[in-house]
Amino acid sequence: MFLDTSQYGPVDTLVFLGGFALWTPAYLIIVRRAWRTRWVEIPLLGACADVAWDFLAGVVFAEGLGWGVEWFFAAAFVCDLALVVVIVRWLPVAPTEVAGRVWPFVAPLAIGAVGALIIAFRRDGLDTELGTRSAYLAAFLLGVGYLWRAVTIDDPRRLSVAVGVIKLLADALVSQFVFRHDPHRFGRTLVVLLTAADVGYLVVLGLRHRSQITGATADAMTDATAGVTT
Repeated sequence: MFLDTSQYGPVDTLVFLGGFALWTPAYLIIVRRAWRTRWVEIPLLGACADVAWDFLAGVVFAEGLGWGVEWFFAAAFVCDLALVVVIVRWLPVAPTEVAGRVWPFVAPLAIGAVGALIIAFRRDGLDTELGTRSAYLAAFLLGVGYLWRAVTIDDPRRLSVAVGVIKLLADALVSQFVFRHDPHRFGRTLVVLLTAADVGYLVVLGLRHRSQITGATADAMTDATAGVTT
């Protein structure tokens, strides 16, 4: 069956999948900006976590929602893997020659580590049938990576506010599904933590954008005053 809605109902199933599908415009924005700037805003560790989860969800484990969903996650795996390759390719020049040689090995090690964690979750019965808990672990890594990047990046204009908003909305769609169908505290705690990271990212990014605009305005006024004085 292409799409099986018998277990969760058509509305909840489509909302759950809509949260993942909503990432499509975010990817288009990321790719467009990356092509223009030769820099990818997605944090490497978070992208690697997505690669691991999409591969296991779409290729290794059957999600129970039909072969169309499995193909969807398999396609997401290919897109995420391509992004990881581009991220590594366009990473800033390493501070040392040794670090430059290490970078290409970081991504596969991270993918393998997250993949091993997800498999352990599955085999020990700690994950849900749809893999939502492991998905939220991967999403939390991505969310924390984005938040850290918003705090530490030199120029906040390199990060897209639109992508942050789409990420928040996409996670919100999946989160309501998790709250309805996963009664365990662990899954719900991951939802709260991810939401906090998503909101925190937008708040920090907004404050840094505002600070940058304020600083630029103050500099312009100072220059104008100096010009009048001279």
